[in-house]
Amino acid sequence: MGVRRLTRWAWVRSAAIATTGRWDRDVIDRSLDKSIALERVAAQRELADLQECLQAFETRYQMPSEEF
Repeated sequence: MGVRRLTRWAWVRSAAIATTGRWDRDVIDRSLDKSIALERVAAQRELADLQECLQAFETRYQMPSEEF
C-alpha cells in the first residue's frame, strides 16, 4: 500500500471513528498528524526525484527549464 493510499485510509478511518465517539480527540489528532507527516515526507521525496530528473534533462539538452 502506498503512502498516499495509507494517508487517505487514515483520514477516512479517523473521521469515521470520530463520528462514533469511540476515540479520544487527542488520539485522532495524533493519528492525523502522523499521516500528514508521512505524506509530507513522500511529497518531499517525489519533489527531489523530479528535480533530479529535470537537472538531468537540462544537462543533457544544455537548456535551462525556463527556455522550454
